[in-house]
Amino acid sequence: MWLAKEKGISLGRIQVVDATHSIADVDVRKDDERRGRGSEARDRDAAWGSKGRQRVKTWDGKVSLRNKFFYGYKAHLSLNAESGLITSVVATAGDETDGKQLRQLVEKDEVLGIKAEVYAGDKGYDDGENHQLLWAKGKKSALCLNGYRTQKKDGNKGLWLRMKASEQYWEGLKQRYKIEQKNAEAKRRHGLDRCRYLGLAKYRVQCLMTVLAMNLKRIVRLLYGVGFRKAAVARG
Repeated sequence: MWLAKEKGISLGRIQVVDATHSIADVDVRKDDERRGRGSEARDRDAAWGSKGRQRVKTWDGKVSLRNKFFYGYKAHLSLNAESGLITSVVATAGDETDGKQLRQLVEKDEVLGIKAEVYAGDKGYDDGENHQLLWAKGKKSALCLNGYRTQKKDGNKGLWLRMKASEQYWEGLKQRYKIEQKNAEAKRRHGLDRCRYLGLAKYRVQCLMTVLAMNLKRIVRLLYGVGFRKAAVARG
């Protein structure tokens, strides 16, 4: 971020948060056999987690939605929507919930001098403590609300209805696709779909190096445009 600021790159007012998962460098079947014999797990920090849902056809031909499980880690990211730069990253085991990492991401952004006005995220971040955190810091929450917030039949839904009707809420949600694209880039082009090493400490290094590589590419593009990249490719 210091390089981006030094070069005069503008950081916008909206931050988008999300998490992506990485598969541990472990053969789960062999690892189960190893532990069954009393040996330690190959990767003691990795854990089972759930990320997303998939359609599954049952024995009677019906289709249902089921959680997708993985064994490994998660990278939790905060992205500046205007610049496309990742400002903060938190690495955790796969069983850590996305929403619980928001405080760390916001605080890391603050240390870097990120003056975001709005934080956006999917429904996994819709937690009362997260909304309160943002409001206490003078920021607007565009954390996607679950249906039960505004479908209550009591008088406690007014706050959520006002939030959902605000311009900042919808403005933030419209930017969510950008971090989904960034997660896909991290996996497909930089290998973050799988862990290169064992242990949380080394996975944290992998996350930081991945973010560094993507941010450097983005900074070059912001400073010199698409033409610079094409010229570099042409020169070989």
